[in-house]
Amino acid sequence: MMRVVKKLPVIVLIFVMILASAVPAAAQTAEKTTQEKAVVLSNLKIISGVNGEYYLENQLRRNEAVTFIVRLIGKGDYVNQNKAQYSSTPYTDVPSTEWYAPFVGYCYQNGFILETSSQFNPLDFISDKEFIGLVLVALDYSMGTDFTLDTVYDKAREVGLLSLTEYINRANADQISTRGSAVEILYKALTLECKEKDQILLQKMIDEGVVTRLQAMAMGLIVDTVSTAVMSVESLDLNKIQVTLNEPVTSVGGVLIYSDAHDDITCSVESIEGDIVVVRTDPLEEGKEYIIELHDVKDRQGNLTNRLMEKFKGFEVQEVSSDFFRISRIEPVNQRSLRVFFTHPLSMNSEICLYYTLTQDSRVIADGRQGRIRAGVLNSDNNGVLLSLDSDLLEEGEVYTLSIDGDMVSAYGVRLNDGAGDSMKFVAMEDKNSKFDLVELVAVDKSTLLLNFSKEINPFLARQIFNFYLTDADNNPLPISSTTIDINGRALYLNLGEEMSKNSMYHLTINNLNDITKQEFITEKIYTFKADYGSTTKFKLNRVTALDNQTIELTFNKPLDGETAADAGNYSITRYGSSSGVRPEKVYFDPLNRYKVKLYLAYGDRLQKQNDYTVRIDSDSVKDYLGNGIESTRERFSGTNKSRDANKIEEAVAISTDAVKLTLSQEVIFSADNLLPANFTLEYSHSFISIKKVPISVIYSDAKTLILKFDSLDYDTPYTLKVSQLTDFSGNIVKGLEKDFRLEAQ
Repeated sequence: MMRVVKKLPVIVLIFVMILASAVPAAAQTAEKTTQEKAVVLSNLKIISGVNGEYYLENQLRRNEAVTFIVRLIGKGDYVNQNKAQYSSTPYTDVPSTEWYAPFVGYCYQNGFILETSSQFNPLDFISDKEFIGLVLVALDYSMGTDFTLDTVYDKAREVGLLSLTEYINRANADQISTRGSAVEILYKALTLECKEKDQILLQKMIDEGVVTRLQAMAMGLIVDTVSTAVMSVESLDLNKIQVTLNEPVTSVGGVLIYSDAHDDITCSVESIEGDIVVVRTDPLEEGKEYIIELHDVKDRQGNLTNRLMEKFKGFEVQEVSSDFFRISRIEPVNQRSLRVFFTHPLSMNSEICLYYTLTQDSRVIADGRQGRIRAGVLNSDNNGVLLSLDSDLLEEGEVYTLSIDGDMVSAYGVRLNDGAGDSMKFVAMEDKNSKFDLVELVAVDKSTLLLNFSKEINPFLARQIFNFYLTDADNNPLPISSTTIDINGRALYLNLGEEMSKNSMYHLTINNLNDITKQEFITEKIYTFKADYGSTTKFKLNRVTALDNQTIELTFNKPLDGETAADAGNYSITRYGSSSGVRPEKVYFDPLNRYKVKLYLAYGDRLQKQNDYTVRIDSDSVKDYLGNGIESTRERFSGTNKSRDANKIEEAVAISTDAVKLTLSQEVIFSADNLLPANFTLEYSHSFISIKKVPISVIYSDAKTLILKFDSLDYDTPYTLKVSQLTDFSGNIVKGLEKDFRLEAQ
């Protein structure tokens, strides 16, 4: 009789988990037949057959049984490769030349079997108990300690090798094992946990290289519903990635990030909290697609996943939109300067350097309180400032954080982020035009020079003509009559009192000029250029359009000088064929649309559809942005009966916990009646008590925007704002306006 005993040490193995997205876990949706299980065991090289015939009805011989057990623990190929070591046995009936001899020898040498006699009886049939005992030993249970031959069925039932029905059917029968019953036992044993419950029996075959975990899953042997997998990858910041997994993990052996070009990015695991892995990395390109790999990921059960891989995109810096005063975006310029844009327009208060601090990894790089940061409101956009550092502190590709104090106040009179302050990260750019300097000098026409600078210029010094000195090749001076700053803030036009000679050489000296932060200067520097100007287009009126019977829009071919364009005395409107005309009630010039003006007529002077009209601009009254006068202009246009729309509140929105911005549909005049706080009433309820209050002050931000300052506003409270009356640019008065709004969390 074959006795089974365990002498092999327990092999503690870590589950080798696989990339879940590569091959999904195969679920056993239906019970396999014995024949189907035999096919699986054959693919695993545990049993063999001939042309798909496995002789399942045949009784199982002892030599077959030990061969199956050796193969079950993944040692089949090893034994075949070392026949000389295992073919000699103490059994006289096991010739060393027989195919099964090394399998018997391996089991004997490793204590799987122990026969006291000299006979093994290899061709005899093995009993069901003996075979199940061998399988239990393969599962690391010990004969005599964990079970005996009499209790083998009980142990098999306990560990799940036998079902209750199978246990009952065997309880009172001393039966011989068949190849078919052996297939059922072997197949079930593969997915059972070994004695120490650190692995399933199949893991032994995986460790020996007989089968891979992927192949085992494809065969339906492993149904791993908790295989570690990547659920999502999100770029939290410019240099921080969050990987969300489908289960908690305890460690990650390594991380790799690369693009399609396989340029590896320096990165490391910063933290692991449950199913969240945070990876710190060098700055990634905005919106670019990358691949992240996590290596040797261990879950809380000790299962190890060799590699997890997922695609993601670099952090896309979104422009912040908010009704509150917030940092909108940061545009790095070079190693010592950056442009910062906000959600509200700014006043010169934003140039107070004490508000600004620049850090990297919580380390202060520059602090405005130490005078290392200077700020200047942009000429080109009053929603932005240019920040300049006292030296080239920013390194290309490095991530920095700009923090701004909550005491900074916008032109709307509200504090930054409602007093909480704000911060934003950015990646430093490569050094481009690091120094403040003149980068282009062009003769626009015979009496105009265009100077382009690397940074926006200080408008105070730029408007002073004595800061510039122009001479011809013989050092004869040419007078400079005026200067004009372009809307981009970096370009400056010099208007000359004398004409330059075409293609002649000239010398321009900049005596004293600095950038808007007053951090960098150009002093007594000479630039030589050739006056190769072309022909000049004359300043003229292009088009006249009657928007309604009280509003006329004029469009010019060049940007306008705001002061002369907004003077109502420079325009007159005459009915065609008549000698008498009227002046506009008011003229509106929008600095953001410098090619147009609107003329507003009084109600009594409104247009008629049946009539044609002529708009007249007095000679040299309206000037372009370079100071060139317009020739006497008369332009004919058709009247209209379309009435001017009544003014209304297009939007009322809380921009802080103490301020409301009103956006109007029509321009209103700057007058005491319009801006009187008593003209506005805020109504709401508190604990069923009706409350009314007026603003503390009213700010005229522009012709269509009013800011109402209150003592305080409460979140999620329904408010109704009522306006007694407003007078627009045509003198029309509208009464009884109202708008509902709430203060919502930003």
